Amino acid sequence: MPMHRELDQDFFKKWSSEMSYVLGYFSADGAMLCNNRGAHYVEFTSTDRVLLEQVQKATDSTHKIKNRVR
Repeated sequence: MPMHRELDQDFFKKWSSEMSYVLGYFSADGAMLCNNRGAHYVEFTSTDRVLLEQVQKATDSTHKIKNRVR
């Protein structure tokens, strides 16, 4: 069963300084992924958790921030 997470679907529809910052951050340190079942994901990679939390807050996201161990 898929987990439902919230996200401001209209975040990129209106130009703002927050929107342009998140878009630039995504362009530099982000990626779009697709899993085996066809679900699409946006991923940000950073060692700065505060920065990721700011993106999460700006986009009204309830998605989890996870640590990846390599």
